[in-house]
Amino acid sequence: MKRIGLYGVLYSIILLSMGFVFNACVDEKEEALGSIYGVVTKEGTIEVMPAIGIELYRDGSLLLKTVTFDDGHFEFTDLKAGNYRLKIVADGWEETEYSVIVEGGRQARQDMQVKKVNTHMSVRTMNATDQKGNTVTLNGYVSYDGSFRPVEAGFYYSASSDPLSGTKVIGGLDSTFNSFSATINGLSFGNYYVMAYGKNSVGVTYGDVRTFTMTNFPVVETKEPTNVLANTATLNGLIVSEGDPAYTERGFVYSKSYSTPTVDDPENATNKVVVSGTNKEFSVNVSSLIENSTYYVRAYAKHEKGTVYGAILTFVPQAILPQVTTLDVTNVMAESATLNGRIDASGEPPYIERGFIYSISYKNPTLNDPASATFKKIVPGMDKEFSANMDSLITGTTYYVRAYALSSKGVAYGDAVSFTPTAVMPVIRTLAVTNLLAESVSLNGQIDAVGEPPYTERGFIYTTSNVNPTINDPSSVTQKIIVPGTDKKYSANISGLSTGTTYRVRAYAVTAKGVAYGDSVSFIPKAVMPVVATLAVSNILAESATLNGRIDNVGEPAYTECGFVYSKSYENPTINDPESATMKVVVSGSEKEFSANINALTTGKLYYVRAYAVSSKGVSYGTVVTFKPQSAQYVILEDFHLMVMTEDLAKSATWSQAKDLCKNSYVGGYKDWRLPTRTEANVIATYIDEIGGFDIGTYYYYWTSDADYGYPYYCYFNNSKQKSEGRISSDSTNRVRAVRTIP
Repeated sequence: MKRIGLYGVLYSIILLSMGFVFNACVDEKEEALGSIYGVVTKEGTIEVMPAIGIELYRDGSLLLKTVTFDDGHFEFTDLKAGNYRLKIVADGWEETEYSVIVEGGRQARQDMQVKKVNTHMSVRTMNATDQKGNTVTLNGYVSYDGSFRPVEAGFYYSASSDPLSGTKVIGGLDSTFNSFSATINGLSFGNYYVMAYGKNSVGVTYGDVRTFTMTNFPVVETKEPTNVLANTATLNGLIVSEGDPAYTERGFVYSKSYSTPTVDDPENATNKVVVSGTNKEFSVNVSSLIENSTYYVRAYAKHEKGTVYGAILTFVPQAILPQVTTLDVTNVMAESATLNGRIDASGEPPYIERGFIYSISYKNPTLNDPASATFKKIVPGMDKEFSANMDSLITGTTYYVRAYALSSKGVAYGDAVSFTPTAVMPVIRTLAVTNLLAESVSLNGQIDAVGEPPYTERGFIYTTSNVNPTINDPSSVTQKIIVPGTDKKYSANISGLSTGTTYRVRAYAVTAKGVAYGDSVSFIPKAVMPVVATLAVSNILAESATLNGRIDNVGEPAYTECGFVYSKSYENPTINDPESATMKVVVSGSEKEFSANINALTTGKLYYVRAYAVSSKGVSYGTVVTFKPQSAQYVILEDFHLMVMTEDLAKSATWSQAKDLCKNSYVGGYKDWRLPTRTEANVIATYIDEIGGFDIGTYYYYWTSDADYGYPYYCYFNNSKQKSEGRISSDSTNRVRAVRTIP
């Protein structure tokens, strides 16, 4: 009846619409519109298909979309006359197209059938599991053909009978892409419907619809018993869900008679322990257990509708022997050693004695060995790690040692460790010889280990004859120096050596067991020539200059004279050149840096200069530095500690270029030229005549080093010795005049 009524209404609407269309055609001559109507059924059946997507196209363009109603029908209205195409678009169903011709003022009917997409998959919805409180695990299974492996699997679930209208959750596929599951929570109590699905590159396949029920009973979990000892243990549980209404009692039941203990078992067969409180995790200590018996335990929670239990777990009360470890033996000397052990667990009952047993007869000594073959050393105390010093051992003999711990239940041993008391020679090194001079040096050695027994004498032996001298060499061949003291590093100064002769030296240490030597180190006493450097020439004027040098090493023996040689003729002047070609300037004093002012130079001529130092072993020279006397390149304003160039470095340069020109300038032998500050520009304006080189009154602009807000200052000078200034872009170009600060 409902369908007939609906169709009647639709028919009336259509008639009215036709009436309007007719009137419109009569009155206004408008184009009559048509419609399309149809029913979608499953292929090969008369089963109507609801919620199937339908798309309407004309001339290849999508016009409208709709979905089928519960009775499978669909409809498109107000369509202009012409050719149309209908397309079925729905997940899991093949796309199917139909052609329809619409005539003005008429309804075209086009029924359609849908065909399942072959996804080459089969999906099963499995039973839900692990329902705890408001949490449950949904389960599914998927199989597939060939390469049509699923890329996604999951579930739709709902409180209504149509899971697809509910919530979707993606499940976790295992490595073989077969079973999958998803845990969901926050569910209310009641019945639910679930349907599994699988998705691959072809489409989606659904499993059947199954139901599960969320109950509201308490959920309790039995946790592993802990602290299980000979007669006691700790039972542990967890309230996963309190239930509604909440549980009224909780605790444990345990038994060694019943493998499935309950609260209803006889008291002489099953023990029940009620645990008060409301905390989620709960525990209880139980005692009077029978050693080596198997107990069955489970947590429980009572509810108004009954009792719920956790899983059954087992435990066996047992005595626990101590756990002990034999550590490596340390401080092994000729007749002594330190034995070491560790208590890893004190046992139950706890140990009452601990120590070591050691023997040269038994590889695994025990407390039951004859006293003549195995020795015992008791170590009192309760520290986790323990040690014992042993002496009167036999050098070179192998000993076997084990740590032990004794309790009322037996003896626990660590593994056997062997060691051999051995004399330890000192470890000594010959270090590099230092302070190598013409006839004396410093010998150096280092004691890395004093040995066992410790060394009684140490020192050096040196010779010119043997590669590896010893303390047993004749004194005419090898010299020995004893160095008293106990410092790790030690030294000895020796003299009276022959310059240029190769010597061999070894550090040594004497013990009761022998002599230990360091490696043989060679050295040659030799004269050290002075080291002198020629520095840049300064104060270069038309006929004068200042020569500069530095003594970097006075030499051995020390230099007796230093100064400069300079020449216009020789590129490498020496103190042995003819006086007519090379001039020598002797500088008195012993300062590290020294200078000499020279004059009567030839303007514009290139000169070569070297600093020198003379010792009894010869002459040392610095590198050659050149300079050319020329007219003054700068003016010194002593009152202002300022040196100003007498010429511009550039007539046109950006601010960045100007700073680089100053930085890279080497005028007068100085490398620290820079742009003047605005204040220094005022000084330059005052002494503009003395400095020279300025084009006064022509408004040539010069850069300064100051800037504000990214814009550098420029200045220009006038005949009244005044300066004007302003700011300009750093990309502009101005003249460059450099200055430097002097002390």
